[in-house]
Amino acid sequence: MIDELLPCLRCPHCARDLERVAARVLGCAGGHRYDEAKQGYVTLLPPRTRNLIADDADMIAARLRTFAAGHFAPLHRAVAAAASAFVDAAPGVILDAGCGPGTYLAEAVRACAESPETERHRAGLGFDLSTAAARRAARVHPRVGSVVADTFSPWPLRSGVASVVLDVFAPRNGEEMHRVLAPGGHLVVATPEAPHLQELRAGGAVIGIDEHKAERLAAALGPYFDLVAADHVRWTMMLDRQGASDVAGMGPSKHHRDAGKAGSGDPGVDVMPVTGHVRLGIYRRKDAPDAA
Repeated sequence: MIDELLPCLRCPHCARDLERVAARVLGCAGGHRYDEAKQGYVTLLPPRTRNLIADDADMIAARLRTFAAGHFAPLHRAVAAAASAFVDAAPGVILDAGCGPGTYLAEAVRACAESPETERHRAGLGFDLSTAAARRAARVHPRVGSVVADTFSPWPLRSGVASVVLDVFAPRNGEEMHRVLAPGGHLVVATPEAPHLQELRAGGAVIGIDEHKAERLAAALGPYFDLVAADHVRWTMMLDRQGASDVAGMGPSKHHRDAGKAGSGDPGVDVMPVTGHVRLGIYRRKDAPDAA
């Protein structure tokens, strides 16, 4: 964990501030200690973590192959551009909640650093429940750090530390997103639309998209954020058999495939066009959450 990011962290047991107390050891005034892995990430899970299923190493490897092939490059650019456009509205780091291997976060940090305005050179902090993801994210950029944490639990982060929060295909905790954003901060949320991966879905390789996703998104974020803008990122991927298998295997469909509830991901043809269609929503933090 780079020292620049230590002031963002708090103890998941007692919510006291964390600091470096020894080489590769973080600790709080309450006596809790957390070892930094040799790869650079830190596990900051609460004492009674729920039994959640995290992305495994095979899923992260499939995601990295997909990204390296450029299949999701239009979305990477769109997320990075959104972060860069709003990063100056508030102080703080760029935070990626459910960061996976850190690719979106690294692109956002790079996009901000390309500006000649020095205040736009922001550090990035990502967290994910997956140890395999955190391990990779810790090495994705020199100014990016990663933590193993649970999206649904209170986040091991101090209040008001982020200028922008990214949420790309990840669970949303509106209350914690609001807490960690500085006043004036923004939230960037990427969610799949109905046409997204529809060719793979038709063959049973990926699971369906919840038809009530928009309503659930509004319910989760409405009390804490105002919608500033919404755009749609549309593109076409040309996937061979391995590419199609990777796209199907890098997300939640992999868990269903392992449980025997989804197809293999083999499209049955050598190369096929597959649709990418994602809604990119930009939300501004409300000064105070709406009353329940």
